[in-house]
Amino acid sequence: MKKTDIYKKVILWLFLGVVSSILAHFIIDYLFYDYNFEVARRVMMDTRTEVFILGAAILFIIYTLFSSLFGSSVMGAGTLLMLSWLIGTVTRYKSIYRAEPLYPNEFYMVKELPFLMKMIGLKRSLFIAIGLLFVVALLFAFYKYVIKARRKGTGSKEENIMRITGILISVGLLFYIGRFNYPNNKVKAAYNDRVHWVDYNQNKNYSDNGFVAGFLSNLKAPPMDTPENYSKTMMEDIYEKYFNIAQDTNQNRDDNQLDTNVLFVMNESFSDPFNLTGIESNKDPLNNYREIIEETISGNILAPNYGGGTATNEFEALTGFAMEPFASQITSPYIQLTTQMTNFPSVANRFNQLEYRTTAIHPHTPGFYRREDVYSNLNFDEFRHQNNMNNTEKISDTHRYISDFSAYKEIFDVMENSQEPDFIHLVTMQNHTSYAEKYDYVDFEVEGSGNPSEANAYFKDLENSDVSLRLFINQINDFDEPVLLVFWGDHLPGFYEGEVLEANEGRTLYEAPFFVYSNKIALDSEVELISPSFLRNYITEVLELKVSPYEALLTELQSHLPVVDKRLYIEEESSKSVHSRNDLSADALEVLKDYSLLMYDITTGNQYAHELEFFE
Repeated sequence: MKKTDIYKKVILWLFLGVVSSILAHFIIDYLFYDYNFEVARRVMMDTRTEVFILGAAILFIIYTLFSSLFGSSVMGAGTLLMLSWLIGTVTRYKSIYRAEPLYPNEFYMVKELPFLMKMIGLKRSLFIAIGLLFVVALLFAFYKYVIKARRKGTGSKEENIMRITGILISVGLLFYIGRFNYPNNKVKAAYNDRVHWVDYNQNKNYSDNGFVAGFLSNLKAPPMDTPENYSKTMMEDIYEKYFNIAQDTNQNRDDNQLDTNVLFVMNESFSDPFNLTGIESNKDPLNNYREIIEETISGNILAPNYGGGTATNEFEALTGFAMEPFASQITSPYIQLTTQMTNFPSVANRFNQLEYRTTAIHPHTPGFYRREDVYSNLNFDEFRHQNNMNNTEKISDTHRYISDFSAYKEIFDVMENSQEPDFIHLVTMQNHTSYAEKYDYVDFEVEGSGNPSEANAYFKDLENSDVSLRLFINQINDFDEPVLLVFWGDHLPGFYEGEVLEANEGRTLYEAPFFVYSNKIALDSEVELISPSFLRNYITEVLELKVSPYEALLTELQSHLPVVDKRLYIEEESSKSVHSRNDLSADALEVLKDYSLLMYDITTGNQYAHELEFFE
């Protein structure tokens, strides 16, 4: 082949690749943004041009793979455009019917094609199928009657070398891009400089950053690095150790409280603002809360984040898995580890074993933090959210979120209509940011926050929560069946500014209240500070339930290290925090290493723990 012919082919290949990659990205966005041409144009030309170019570059690599496989630039461009139309169409209909975008781990749903067709309707399904078949037939005819006819053989040596090189390079690059969430990935680093990831809301994440960026951010991430001494023998030794501890504990327990309804209530942004240095107010919004905790178990949890991170706190509480052993790139387990959670221990699964009915309630959209998938994978029997709850009243017309009072009514709606004892996990929404526009008038005057309009309204939210909490406790007391309540706040609100941040940096900005309450069992103790992972320990302790080796490990870990966090550790009977494992005592470090090995085994390793029945 002449050099001029090679140059012409390369120029044609490059031209078609650039044009088709840009067009493919635009098609996906156009469909994703619900046929809104202007929004898609602004994303490409104005608001996120650099991010769009990065996405187009990734699509160009896919074009390179297709054009190298087929030996045709036209075929590569046509296949890429067909694929972009198909992906855009699928994510659009998923957004319509499931209120969430397409995730990387959902391509397996192609095997559920009959169900998907039924979901979107026969007419639309037929239209999409006919359109797809037409394009495939067109590409096939072009390949057979044009490409192969012109080629008349196996192609020149130069062409074959270029095709093989294109395949190898594109496959290698796509493999690297597929490791988007792995440490030191250069592609993610390029995106990090240009986007703001929104882990808590994938609809917003995709919408703000574009489909390609949102899709990449949901690719699989390695949960943990491999410990040096991980092996089946080591896991057997750890199992034996905590099996024996569990046996010792269980000698004095008979599971005689299995008729008790257990409530896990994580209250959005519930905090004690007077725990912060420098905050003052004309009145206390938490009078009822302070009375309640005088005669029960109470203390503080160290929230994983300040001003956010609800789902991370929730993940720790439901699974007992702390964030500390995870690799640094795991920042949002609900998003990054969704599919793996079918193998994770959970409070819901534990109560399923005890023949409880397990229900999750979140008075907001089910797609937030992918809770619909997460709750299913953690083995909840039912998920109630704003679209299927019976109680959805708000405090007022100006308040955006379903009230705590309504959420608590939903709990009793579940308990009153079930034959079995209940485990109910509620994540409230009433106190979610922002605050100032929720109320036309507030009678709080807060000083020291650095943001008085937000602080005044937040205190009003707290007061409403406090009143609802008192009514909730009264209902629990009047309920005929035994009830155990574990109540905690997920994090502090994030509006504090200025001096209050400087005066409370470190632990205080992350301390949120918790308490444990029973309508049948007298409880009275004060706890200094614990990690959310240990909240479940109070269920087995108060109800004197027989424990599994895993629960024995959690109890043992709390007895040595009540606070286990990426930022700090606190050992039992010590108020001093340390910031490295190297500063821990030998006993505390040993239990933490056992815990980390178990977490690695379940999240990343060979799951020997399930074979050993570690959670039974």
